[in-house]
Amino acid sequence: MKIMITGSSGFIGGRLLKYFEDQNFEVVGFDYKENRDHDIADFYKVRSFLAEHQPEYIYHIAAQSFLKPGEDDPWNDLQINAIGMVNLMEAVTQLDFGTTVLYTSTGAVYGLSELPHREDSICKPMGNYGVSKLAAEKYLQKWVMTQGIDAKIVRFSSVYGHRRRAGPVNIFCQQALNGGPITVYGTGSQTRDVVHVDDVVRGLERVAERGNAGEVYNVGCGVEHSVLEIARVVRKKMPRVEIEFKQHEKSAFDLPRSWFDISKVKNLGWEPKINLELGISLTLKDLEEHD
Repeated sequence: MKIMITGSSGFIGGRLLKYFEDQNFEVVGFDYKENRDHDIADFYKVRSFLAEHQPEYIYHIAAQSFLKPGEDDPWNDLQINAIGMVNLMEAVTQLDFGTTVLYTSTGAVYGLSELPHREDSICKPMGNYGVSKLAAEKYLQKWVMTQGIDAKIVRFSSVYGHRRRAGPVNIFCQQALNGGPITVYGTGSQTRDVVHVDDVVRGLERVAERGNAGEVYNVGCGVEHSVLEIARVVRKKMPRVEIEFKQHEKSAFDLPRSWFDISKVKNLGWEPKINLELGISLTLKDLEEHD
């Protein structure tokens, strides 16, 4: 089996690449950081790569995935996230070699929608990043309906683990390993549904293989943890480290709560295996080994 991963040098893409290589699949990466010809915003480069490799599965992970850059340069978000999707789907349509596409979207599309976030919730994204990712979803679904492309969508919650440098779990673990303190902004009452990257890669594979074309699947832990609760679990593992509370001015993009309903993906036979305590232990171990 030949698998293509866009964004293959990134946090999730790199882990997914290793996961498939460990199963002896043939994996090809398409990543702008590693090769300037691998530009998802350039239709002809996307089409040329697909024509050469003709993968059976495409995991489309490449994205501009940070909030502040998306606010500073919304045109770049559109180029990479939305137009990148148009390029991929049009290339797949033109070449017509029968591939399956799995698109990794984000919980940022939900924004201020009701909790827990369900796939059929009304999306109310608060930032340009979430808007551009939602637009990409709609383009994918349009191609599914009009061209019969076998493409599915996964929305992640807050993914952590394996050397990531963002998100509350990884940040708190790194602060603890540096001797602390663990910095909690405000009261720490804001919540996140955090999921370990190794659970995520299994979820991606399951949705690609068993999901229905055009449909959205939440991949998260299905549990709402407060930021303070996450900090306390890290401190439990590193008891000499203190927790420090700092006041900060909230931005218009700070979401007070995030929590995923994952019942739909469970119906495909997937559920997370790594709970918060185990995930934090794995993350601490990984950071210690690689820093």
